[in-house]
Amino acid sequence: MVLRYYDTTKNFGDLLNPLIFSHYLPEFFDGNPKTIFLGIGTILGLLKGNKDTNRILVFSSGYAPDDKKMYGEPPVLDEKYEFYCVRGPLTAKALKLDPALAISDGALLLKNMPFMPVEKEFECAYMPHHVTEGIFEGWKKLMLLDGIHYISPQGDPISIIEQIRKSKLLITEAMHGAIVADVFRVPWIPIKSSAHINQFKWDDWAMSLGLEFSLHPLKSLFGDRIIRKMLAEKFKLTKYQPVNYVASEVYKATRQKKRKKAVLKELRTLRTGKYYLSDEKVLDKKIAQLTEKLKMINEIYSDRLAY
Repeated sequence: MVLRYYDTTKNFGDLLNPLIFSHYLPEFFDGNPKTIFLGIGTILGLLKGNKDTNRILVFSSGYAPDDKKMYGEPPVLDEKYEFYCVRGPLTAKALKLDPALAISDGALLLKNMPFMPVEKEFECAYMPHHVTEGIFEGWKKLMLLDGIHYISPQGDPISIIEQIRKSKLLITEAMHGAIVADVFRVPWIPIKSSAHINQFKWDDWAMSLGLEFSLHPLKSLFGDRIIRKMLAEKFKLTKYQPVNYVASEVYKATRQKKRKKAVLKELRTLRTGKYYLSDEKVLDKKIAQLTEKLKMINEIYSDRLAY
């Protein structure tokens, strides 16, 4: 069996897969590609096996039908698929699955893993989506101006978990930032600064825990490369690089400067406003259900895992 997850980019949510499943299913994955295990992530439209795949086990994976360009066409659910659970009720509905399979995201299993105790160190932390971090590289410097701890979604997953646990509040554009914060009872506030943030995915997970929430809009910020590209396309400056450079510097000194101030002002407002946490009883129930599903997989496919 092979553990499959989206590994094209370095992203916190995806990198939770080997961390979590190597703990709960040690020595379970023997590298045999005939059986694949789909774990955490919006991957049901992306990872479908190949002609040699005999069995596809699905554990807490998700799908986003509203963005097929990004998340692929829905899988053809033939006899190869073996569903144990999916991320939430929207995934179950989109794929016409039994609603009982809509348990929650597998990242909830972090709660019962052994982590060292930590002291709260950060009054507020900020974690963007990994695409947002690529669009604007100056997030860390900007957050420091307002005393906000910056968490890169492309860092080491254990380090990210520790930083979240050390925070008193997390403002996050990364869904798995919110999920991990919720698991460790760190209040979180969800934001959206660009169109690549997928509301369907957030709703899918939140509904699995009975949460109602809204993504707070935040102004977009752009790095030098993106600014020059935008200006070149808008003013047809691609053949005039010196003019493009000057225009981008003017943009940064005027509009971008105003946008940075607006972002910091909005974050100050958010820090004193409404935050979110799921009901801990609901959270614990979902963790128990996920754990039971892993036990079931183990009983069927291996006798090497001891709980």
